[in-house]
Parts: sequence; C-alpha cells; structure tokens
Amino acid sequence: MGSDGITSVTATAWSQNNSGVIETAQLGFYSNGLGVTNNANDDSHTVDN
Repeated sequence: MGSDGITSVTATAWSQNNSGVIETAQLGFYSNGLGVTNNANDDSHTVDN
C-alpha cells in the first residue's frame, strides 16, 4: 500500500454486502485517514484508524 522509505505497509480491504456476504473492497485515503469503499462503489466508506 505504501512506504516512506523506512516503514512499509500492506493492507487488504473487505466489505459486507446487503446479503451479508463478505467481499473484497478498495482502500482509499480520506480526510480522516484510511477508509474502505465497498464494491457497490456508492461512496460509502468507514474510517478505522
């Protein structure tokens, strides 16, 4: 996911759809930190730092 030359970060994202099925999702940078965008791509996300 990123590196500052000293620390390297690897992360994965998961989202639960309306049927309760866990799916892969996309990580993103938001004003409050890292977040997850679901596969519906409806701009819903959560920040978890």
